[in-house]
Amino acid sequence: MPTAGKLCEFVQAAFQKRFIYGEYLQIVELNAADAPESADPVLRKTYQWGPLEPVATRILAMSVFDETGTYVEDLYYTHDALKNTTALFGIKAGRRALYEYGPYGNVLKMEGNAAGLNPFRFSSEYADDELGLVYYNYRYYNPQNGRWISRDPADEQGGWNLYIFVKNNTCLYSDTLGLSEDAETECCKDGVKYSKIADDAGRECCEYEVQEIFILVKPYSYWSGNVGHAWVKTPNMQRGLYPGSWHRGALGVGAGEIRDDASNEKHAYSGNSYAYKACPESVSKVEEQIREDEKNVPQYSLYNSGARNCCGWSCAIVEGAGFVAPFAPDTPLLAPAPQGHRGYGEGREPHE
Repeated sequence: MPTAGKLCEFVQAAFQKRFIYGEYLQIVELNAADAPESADPVLRKTYQWGPLEPVATRILAMSVFDETGTYVEDLYYTHDALKNTTALFGIKAGRRALYEYGPYGNVLKMEGNAAGLNPFRFSSEYADDELGLVYYNYRYYNPQNGRWISRDPADEQGGWNLYIFVKNNTCLYSDTLGLSEDAETECCKDGVKYSKIADDAGRECCEYEVQEIFILVKPYSYWSGNVGHAWVKTPNMQRGLYPGSWHRGALGVGAGEIRDDASNEKHAYSGNSYAYKACPESVSKVEEQIREDEKNVPQYSLYNSGARNCCGWSCAIVEGAGFVAPFAPDTPLLAPAPQGHRGYGEGREPHE
């Protein structure tokens, strides 16, 4: 691993390269092929790196010198979101090089009269054209097959697969020295970083995965004769518990019946409905419980706390998945509840 001020040497047939490093970055390239032992190597290139990115930085500019060490020109880099060099530009001649890469770093296109001058291409790391490898200070990477050619210097501390790098997730992680392992506090989709967050049941997922589940309420309407009702809505279904017989369910305890409530959504009253932020695992938990109750429908009772009414059943479903329901599941009446609404800030919000 190069360190500040260290001189490293690469010998090729007609060109003996030497590099001066600043920390882990090449900053000067010299040619020592024709220089006698007593003479200084010839300066061929200098490299400027992004000062605002001390870790996993990208190259910004390259100064080119001829075989006598005379300054020729400056070339400037452009990059994509993954830190790959995409083009080189000169001050007078416009675009001097263009690069395109495969998903694992193999070069698909490399054109322009300055394309071969630049060794920093995929991931802004040094490409050794003679070997066909990319140099990452501790290890060489083969972009043709997407593999490292040597074991992870961190050994099994980085996992059982000794040939992977940052868990095969370069969108999220960087490991300049090849020795660290970051906590998984972020996730990635289409090259974009997202935070991991906890839903209202305490389960974690990426923020772009968060969905909503609801306890929706259709209020009682005296004039239209509609009976108040509550049910559960997930991204994939809406279900509610009904009495199998209004005579038995209203006066005592009777068989229940679970129905699709999608047609009731237009009647839901936002002031008495509740929304929960839910990760995919939480959504699955809610839907699993609904399907289980569809196979074994609980008994229904409007008043008797020994069975369920529609409100109690809905609250039991969300509580079974780890959420805090607005009412206790054994509430005898929809409203007013004897124990009242549970306090806000307990994992659910009124539905807007």
